[in-house]
Amino acid sequence: MFSLSQSRKFTSVVVENLPEIPSEIMQQWIESPVGLRETLRTTLSFRQRYMIATEAYHNNGDISRHIDLDGQEEPCCNVCYVESEIGDSFFGRWFFGLGFFNVRFPKASTREVTEKEREDINRMLVKRGPSTVFNVIRRA
Repeated sequence: MFSLSQSRKFTSVVVENLPEIPSEIMQQWIESPVGLRETLRTTLSFRQRYMIATEAYHNNGDISRHIDLDGQEEPCCNVCYVESEIGDSFFGRWFFGLGFFNVRFPKASTREVTEKEREDINRMLVKRGPSTVFNVIRRA
């Protein structure tokens, strides 16, 4: 059972870590908390995964990667990790790059990783620091 103190701390942590939410969606949830409840239920059961994206937005502005994805370019630069979805957007982070969190990826410019891309990316080794080497995608 939650104590009042624990409940307040939890609420504070949730608010501090919310992704940027468009004002229209906030207003809809104020007027109809059922939509918020459904979004929370969906988000908490959301399957986090790697995807390919070209458009991305952060509080600092447009951090999109405009790389041709018609099979001519390597998809590695466009790999993102999505952690939730709200409305017409996924939220997560670029796998490679400056480390922005709570990045908004419009669903219209984000897609699942194909099996061939997964295989190609899995063959890549990434070095982070002096000795850490790992494969990019380790789960579906």
